[in-house]
Amino acid sequence: MVAGRVKIYGEVTRATGVAMSSSVRSELLRVLTELSELCPEVRLGQLIANLAYLARGLSNESIWDVEDEELVEAARKHMQAWRARRGAVA
Repeated sequence: MVAGRVKIYGEVTRATGVAMSSSVRSELLRVLTELSELCPEVRLGQLIANLAYLARGLSNESIWDVEDEELVEAARKHMQAWRARRGAVA
């Protein structure tokens, strides 16, 4: 057992009842909604995968291992960069 996780099937792990912070989840959903409105051409699955890669790097494990807090931070940075690029183009 590793910090609230149980190892099953070798490399695959699952959470063991450790509750996610509802305030962090609410903030993540709010930021995802805002990003979705800024980039409606990006599907939700693509958006989450891209944010996981921004937060954790380009690996298969990124999307599985990324924490909600990391997604919030990556989403905020992505929005800032998107707005900066859009402002530079306008």
